[in-house]
Amino acid sequence: MEIDSDFSKLILEKIDNKENLTDDELRELVKEFFYRERIKKEENSEETSTVIILQGRYFLIDWTYYPGSAVCPDKLNSTFLYQPQEVYLREKTVKYWVDKYGRILY
Repeated sequence: MEIDSDFSKLILEKIDNKENLTDDELRELVKEFFYRERIKKEENSEETSTVIILQGRYFLIDWTYYPGSAVCPDKLNSTFLYQPQEVYLREKTVKYWVDKYGRILY
């Protein structure tokens, strides 16, 4: 859910000006401005793609979380390799063949 705040306005301004966000700012974004998330669990980490919403615009943040660390619980022990990139939601219609019972054939 989007939170309208001075923080979100500041971050959006930095993104638009192509300024790099700090790891602390990125952590705050994935924690407070979360919209949708996809996680791929690895042996010692979670490769995560988080879509955030800022002022009605959507951004993707790819990051890695290391859940085994007792030093930084609550997703603080994470690595951000890239800056947020703006993304857009597009609908896609999928057609497929079904039999008379509605079972998908291909």
